[in-house]
Amino acid sequence: MTNNPFLEIARIVEDWEDGHDGEFPKLLCYDPAQSDKPFLYRKGCGFGSFGGRLSLKELYDKKFIFEFDHPETKWAFDTVQQEMAKGSDDHATGATLIKAYTDKFGEAPKSPAF
Repeated sequence: MTNNPFLEIARIVEDWEDGHDGEFPKLLCYDPAQSDKPFLYRKGCGFGSFGGRLSLKELYDKKFIFEFDHPETKWAFDTVQQEMAKGSDDHATGATLIKAYTDKFGEAPKSPAF
């Protein structure tokens, strides 16, 4: 059981470089209950992780959203791009991402396993 309030929207898994075996995930998550910074961007895992809570605007300003213009997560990137073009706020975008995820995968997003 977890107390993690975030829902995993997109995950890219890449190989860890520099001689270590393992995976290096990039995550985009959304917390519908968070009022001002409902998105979580996370890169890496364990001691090598980086990221934090962000607004939709900060995802763009810090250019993190562009990392999800990737074959595995292109659908999520495109959804965010469309919502930004419409001027949608954080939570309208989050709700659209949850619907897009559910439509694509046939189930609602779940909390990420870090």
